[in-house]
Amino acid sequence: MMKVNMHEAKSNLSKLGKKVWQGERVVITKAGKPYLELVPHKAS
Repeated sequence: MMKVNMHEAKSNLSKLGKKVWQGERVVITKAGKPYLELVPHKAS
């Protein structure tokens, strides 16, 4: 699992998205605490 802060996530969104599609779990933190998790979109 990869944790990144909000500022880093804004600066590296494309790279993080690629990692998520490769199977990496990415959690975005705010004030040091988990805030969001990136997941790939799955067509329904």
